[in-house]
Amino acid sequence: MPRRIPPFTQPDDLTPEEAAAWDLFLRVLLVTPHMLDTDLQARQGLNLNEFGTLLALAKAPDQRLRLADLAEAVMMSAAGITRVTDRLSRDGMVERIRCADDRRGAYAALTDQGADRLAEAYSTHLDSIRRRVLDEFDEAILLALARAMPKLNEWLSSTSGSSPWTERLSSGPAA
Repeated sequence: MPRRIPPFTQPDDLTPEEAAAWDLFLRVLLVTPHMLDTDLQARQGLNLNEFGTLLALAKAPDQRLRLADLAEAVMMSAAGITRVTDRLSRDGMVERIRCADDRRGAYAALTDQGADRLAEAYSTHLDSIRRRVLDEFDEAILLALARAMPKLNEWLSSTSGSSPWTERLSSGPAA
């Protein structure tokens, strides 16, 4: 006989207002990247991981990073960044360069074609951010978010321990 699972009840340690805010926060965290990804793919043929990889390389010194550092910068696994850089390399947007001092290591470098594609996709991405998110808020709400997010970011960075992801949180926003 299958085990019966009791119906979900509201945790006692959250008020109804806190629970509602948390549920909506989780929804925003899940839905927003999906919407931005959908827009980029439809209008530019790039997914959000590819766009983020190109952006991280564009911001890097000499527009190149070791693959391990690139994976940390875009919050991806080593296997995930390998798949993304392989696709971008196949399309001529990224060049993989062997690391001279570590035979197992490699760099990903942004090519001119990759920089051009990023410039095209960047305006689409910004348009999507405005249309899907920012334009829905009046100035007072944007100001409240602008005040709340640094506090949340600081808290996440200070309580999560040291990891590449929390270091990325503390380094500030990325478009």
